[in-house]
Amino acid sequence: MHTQLLYPGAVADDGTGTVLRDAAFILNNMILRLAGSAWRQPVLATLDVPPVAPSHQQRWLIGASPSGAFAGKTGQIAEWVGTPSGAAPVNAWSFEPPTDGALVIDIAAAKLLRWSGSAWVEAVGAGGVDWGTVTGKPDFFPPSAHSHAFGELTAVPALLLALAGLGGDGLVQKAGGSLATLVATAFGLALLGGADAPAVRALLGLGAAALLPTSGVGGVVTRGADNKIAPGDLPAIALNDIFEAGSEAAMLALTAQKGDACVRTDLSKTFLLAADPASVLANWKEVLAPVGSGLTSVFGATGPTVTIPGLTGLAGAIDPADEVALYDASAGAHRRASLATLLAGTTGLTSAAPADIGTVAAVGSATSAARADHVHKLPTSGVAPGTYTNATLTVDQFGRLTSASSGSSSGIGTVAGDPLKGISVTTAGPTATVAFNGLALPGLTAELAASAAHFVIMKTDGTPGQIHMGLLVANLAARATPADADHLMTSAAAGGTTALGKTTIAQLFNGRVLQNSKLIGITEAKQAPTNVSTTATLPVYGTQNTYHYRLTGNATLTLPPRPAASNTIIGLTLIIDQDATGGRTLTLNAPGGETIKWNGGTMGSIATAPNARTRIILSAASGETRWDAAIVYKEA
Repeated sequence: MHTQLLYPGAVADDGTGTVLRDAAFILNNMILRLAGSAWRQPVLATLDVPPVAPSHQQRWLIGASPSGAFAGKTGQIAEWVGTPSGAAPVNAWSFEPPTDGALVIDIAAAKLLRWSGSAWVEAVGAGGVDWGTVTGKPDFFPPSAHSHAFGELTAVPALLLALAGLGGDGLVQKAGGSLATLVATAFGLALLGGADAPAVRALLGLGAAALLPTSGVGGVVTRGADNKIAPGDLPAIALNDIFEAGSEAAMLALTAQKGDACVRTDLSKTFLLAADPASVLANWKEVLAPVGSGLTSVFGATGPTVTIPGLTGLAGAIDPADEVALYDASAGAHRRASLATLLAGTTGLTSAAPADIGTVAAVGSATSAARADHVHKLPTSGVAPGTYTNATLTVDQFGRLTSASSGSSSGIGTVAGDPLKGISVTTAGPTATVAFNGLALPGLTAELAASAAHFVIMKTDGTPGQIHMGLLVANLAARATPADADHLMTSAAAGGTTALGKTTIAQLFNGRVLQNSKLIGITEAKQAPTNVSTTATLPVYGTQNTYHYRLTGNATLTLPPRPAASNTIIGLTLIIDQDATGGRTLTLNAPGGETIKWNGGTMGSIATAPNARTRIILSAASGETRWDAAIVYKEA
C-alpha cells in the first residue's frame, strides 16, 4: 500500500508543494531525522548539470556551479521522482537542502562527505575510516545502479544459468525437466535472422521452387516411397530406352515400358512397345519402313551408298558358274547371268586361241579374245638365243629386239692431239687400262703457286673441259651443317704421288692440339642425369667432362682413369642431385693407388634437402697420383 506523503524539507517544482514518494522510503528518512541522525541517503555523484535520463529515486549532490534545473541549488541533494510504485508518474526533481553536520556517501567518489555549513567536505582524513567502525549508519540505502560477478549471485533462475553456460551466441532448449544450451553457428544465426522467405531461400541456396506445393497445378514433382515419380505426374508419352534383342524370347524378357524400342538383330527390324507389359508379343508393334525405302542391301552390302570397289573381292579363280548383273534392255529390267551363259550368248565373241603379241589383234581390231588366265607368247624375232660379245643390237619401233651380232674392238688407242696426246693403252678391248703417266702436260708447280691450275672435267655433252681450281671450289654447294662423318681431302706433309688421302671431320679434331685458337660458342658435352643408389664408376671422359648423378640411395662413386698422354691435365665436373626424399650420402673414391686432395683438407657434406644440388670440380694431371677437388656449390 502506498500513501501520498509530503516529503519533509522537499521543495516541489510543480507549484503544489507535494511530491509523491514510496511510503517506506519516506518513513525511513523520517525515522533517521527523528532519531537525530545526520545521515542522508547516498548519492551517485556530484553534478553541476542534471543528467539526461535519470531513473526513479536516483540522487546526486549539486556542485558549486549548477545550471539548468540545478541552477541556484548549490550543495543541495537532488532526487529524481519518476513513477512511484502504484501511483501516477511525477517526473520531477526533488531538492533537499543540507543541514549542519549532515553526512552523505558519494558513491562515484567513494567518499563520506559532511556538510560544513557552507560546503560538502570529507568527513575523515586521507587515511580513511574502516566502515565497521562508523557508528550511526542507516539500516537502509536506496537502490542504485551497480554490478556483481555472476558467481556472486544466489538463487539464479535456471534460464539465466543456461544462458551463462553459453560461450557465445546460442539457443536455450528444454530437455526433459531441465534446460540445455545449443551453440549457434553464424549460418544458424543468419537463418534465424532472415527477414523473409526469399532471404532464407537465398541463404540455403534454394530456388523459388522451394516454396511451391508438391501437388496440383504449378507444384513440384516428388518421388514416392519406391523412389519413382508417380505415373500421374508424367506426360502421356515419356522419353524411353532403346534395347537390342537377338530373338523373340529375348525381346519378351526385356524390362521395358510403353514407348520403349527394341532392335531385333536377328530380323534387322525395329519394334515399339505400344502397351504394357513387354512380355506380351502382341504389345510389340513393328516399325514399318516408308514407301520406297524397302531396299536394305545391294549385293549384301548396306549403307547409304554402295560402290563396286566397296564389295568383297573374289575369293578364288573365275568359274563359269559365277554370275554377273546386267541390264536387260528388251525387258527394261536388271537380270543376272552366269559367265558361261554370257560368253555363249554373245555374238562374235569367241574363246579362240590368242594371237601373238605384236599382231593386229593386240591393238584391238580383231573380234577374238584371250582367256584371262592365258599367258601371251612373244612372236618369233629371228634373233638366235645366246651370249653376244661387243654386240650390235637392232630394236624396232615397238621396242622388240629384232637382230643381234657379236663384234670386236681394239679398245682405246692412242689419242691424237694436244694436250691429251701420249695416253697409252696397256690393255686393248672394252676393259682397257689407260695410263696417264705419259700425258704431255706442262708442269703444274708454277700454276699451283700462281693459283692458275685447272681441273679437267667431263661436260654434260660428253666432251672434256677445264675449270679453274678456285672456281670449282667456289661453285660447290655450301654444306649448312657439316656432319662428323663428312670427308675432307688431305695430303701428307712429305707430298708425293701417294700423299693424298681423306679424313672425316670428327677424325680431324679428335686428339688434336689447338694452338692460338679462338673458340666461340663452344658447348661442353654432359652426361644425361643418371640415378645411382649403390656403387658406380664414372665412365671415361671421352664423351663428356661433366657427370650428372641423382642419388636415390646412399652411393659411392669411383673416379675414372687419369689421362695417359704426358704433360696433360683433365678437369671434371660432378653434379650431384638429391631425389625427392633427400638425406642421401655420397662417398667419392679415387682409382686404385691414387688419392683425392680436398680443398680445406676434407670433402665436407653435400646438400641433403630433397631435390637439392651439389657441384664438385676435380682435376688430375698425367704422371701424378692425386686428384685436386673442391665443392664449389651447395644448395641450401
